Amino acid sequence: MRGCGACALALLTGIMPEKIAAKNGGVHYPDSFMSRFLREHGFRVLRLTQCNLSVAKDYVGTNHVVLLSQLFRRNEATWGVIFRGVYYHNFGVYLLDSLSMLNKPVLSAYVVVDPRWWIGPREKKTVAAAKKSKRLNFMSLRRLSGSGS
Repeated sequence: MRGCGACALALLTGIMPEKIAAKNGGVHYPDSFMSRFLREHGFRVLRLTQCNLSVAKDYVGTNHVVLLSQLFRRNEATWGVIFRGVYYHNFGVYLLDSLSMLNKPVLSAYVVVDPRWWIGPREKKTVAAAKKSKRLNFMSLRRLSGSGS
């Protein structure tokens, strides 16, 4: 079985979930594997914590891609991706509602950015800046999303 972690990474990277599962070596996909895999494939990853979200001047908005681990059964988590109010899980597509995070509590969340996702003329300077930057931070989120929200 490929697992939800492999499916989430496949959605983001375009790599076949079978290849991702073979690199993981198990059905459990820890945060360290998920973030390392994305970084090895050229993505920038910012872990969202209560502390860094509460002091940020710029917030994560619907135009950001969020990789999310949620508790969906007792002692069992799942990985999914959120973008523009839609939740992608194991190649299924679900609309989020206001109680989605209460019924399946968030264990960890990451904003994921790949400069290749932006191709419009307005974003050329931002893509160059994102490629130069070594780390993803809240200031780069603002530049990459084109707004503060």
